Amino acid sequence: MQGIIEHFPGDTKISRPQGGFVLWLELNKKVNAFKLRTEAIKHHISVVPGKIFTASCGYSNHIRISFGKPWNEDVNYGLMMLGKIIKKMT
Repeated sequence: MQGIIEHFPGDTKISRPQGGFVLWLELNKKVNAFKLRTEAIKHHISVVPGKIFTASCGYSNHIRISFGKPWNEDVNYGLMMLGKIIKKMT
């Protein structure tokens, strides 16, 4: 969570659902999570758009990130790059 706080825009909302190693992030309304995923993949970063987890039309600016991998420089770099991509989209 600290890496997200450091690298993501200040309006990012973080929640940690019970029962798993994931974080649920609500991003600025201008961010399309599917477009974000496309850009992130170019940097070998995987995120899951929130819209995949609902039958409604909501959550288009939400993503899910797994944090089951131990913290290392690659994880930090990935969060830094993802934060830069998100900032460009807003």
